[in-house]
Amino acid sequence: MSNYEIISIIITSLALLLTIGGLYYAGNQIRLARKQLTSAIESIKLTKEIHQENHDWNRRIAAQDAIVVFRNQNKTKELREALGGIDINDAIPLNTILEKFKTDSDLRGYIHSVLNTFEGYSRGILQGIYDEEVIRTALTGTMVRYFNCFRPYIIYIREKRNPALFNEFEGMVNKWKTEKTKLESRDKIGNLFI
Repeated sequence: MSNYEIISIIITSLALLLTIGGLYYAGNQIRLARKQLTSAIESIKLTKEIHQENHDWNRRIAAQDAIVVFRNQNKTKELREALGGIDINDAIPLNTILEKFKTDSDLRGYIHSVLNTFEGYSRGILQGIYDEEVIRTALTGTMVRYFNCFRPYIIYIREKRNPALFNEFEGMVNKWKTEKTKLESRDKIGNLFI
């Protein structure tokens, strides 16, 4: 065997060893990258859970704040006074409401203020802005009563202005009427690491 052949075999052997070493190193790098990717995915899942819990908590707070604002504004008090002792537990006939509009210019504003508030709560629940359980626990009776009370007026105003007026409010009231009310408390937020 000549020197050239020996050097060629040595160089080929070294190249083969370097190639095998490179493949081994690349395999380790791929394994490391896979571990890092798995770890990153787990971190993303954990972050998503934390974010979801924070979002849920914020929706509860927003719902409670909206209820407090509604109760502080208390347009229902002005509305009851403007209706002058009419029982709001039953549907108020449309003619009665329209007659009251003639003598009390503020009544229409009070009615629309209350109905728009309840429409806003319903829309907020449907859009995920407000927590349904918080609103439902605090205002089911009130919202159902006011919808039933002003149903003739709602039908009238839909015919006059827009057939979609107060649809979310009506849908929420109908949903709550058909579902059994839950009184049990739900899991609290922030127990992720316990």
